[in-house]
Amino acid sequence: MSFTRVSGLSGSFTRAGFLPVIGLLGLLFGASAQAQDAVRCTDIPNPVAKTRDAIIAATKEKDFGAFSPLIDRNAFAASVGDDIEPISYWESLKKQGDDVRPIMAALLKMPCSVYQGAEGEVFTWPTAADIPYEKLTKKEIADLQKLYGGRLEDQYIEGHEVGYYAGWRLSINSDGTWSEFVAGD
Repeated sequence: MSFTRVSGLSGSFTRAGFLPVIGLLGLLFGASAQAQDAVRCTDIPNPVAKTRDAIIAATKEKDFGAFSPLIDRNAFAASVGDDIEPISYWESLKKQGDDVRPIMAALLKMPCSVYQGAEGEVFTWPTAADIPYEKLTKKEIADLQKLYGGRLEDQYIEGHEVGYYAGWRLSINSDGTWSEFVAGD
């Protein structure tokens, strides 16, 4: 997996590079990374809010082990297309000089979207993960531009006018299960 350095809120971060083969397959078969019938969150259920707040608290800890009680390894994705252990993965990124904790915290301070998944509602940050670019608010775009150091366009496969967002996203199921923190297609 390749990584692309992006500038962000407090220094520089990396994010998983695009997976061109998967992106091409998605375009060929008409798949979209955006959830159908997704809407902006207006009300977040208590279990989701508790998990969101716990993740934000864990981002402030020095040890990635603070995330361990929040992750169900049988229901969590930390990478697109790879089955990896999330804490070890994030620690390896940190050793390369790329700390994902500020990215998580920034995303969770942005608005979210919600859609009906197989196991119930799924709440996803940022809204760009599920809402087309042209429907994002000016504030949503500004927040993402800030996160990506003014290079938001780089986070869209095929660009924001025809493509879809493939940057960092974080999802929590309606029961409070943290289901993903991934970047890529």
